[in-house]
Amino acid sequence: MNNICSVCKGACCETIIVSPRQWGWSDDEIHWVELHGNLENGCVRMFCPCRNLVNGVCAAYEDRPKMCDDYVVGSGSCKEAIRLLRSETTQKVLFYMMDE
Repeated sequence: MNNICSVCKGACCETIIVSPRQWGWSDDEIHWVELHGNLENGCVRMFCPCRNLVNGVCAAYEDRPKMCDDYVVGSGSCKEAIRLLRSETTQKVLFYMMDE
């Protein structure tokens, strides 16, 4: 596990960003999703913690989905999850670590 991830304790594992319009969902399905998440640039951020996140650690790390394996630490999505879900103090520590 990356040092940044061990300090963050899985903010990226607590949300997912979906693009219902890109996926061809009906207007009613899109409306439902928009009511259950936060709108961000035409996408919707859903707050739905992964059941494999146990005390800030992935309990299925060796067998995690490709989507998780491909997630880029320090990416825009990573930083946004940290901004939304971690304290200001933790944010400062993590962003400092990313800049080193």
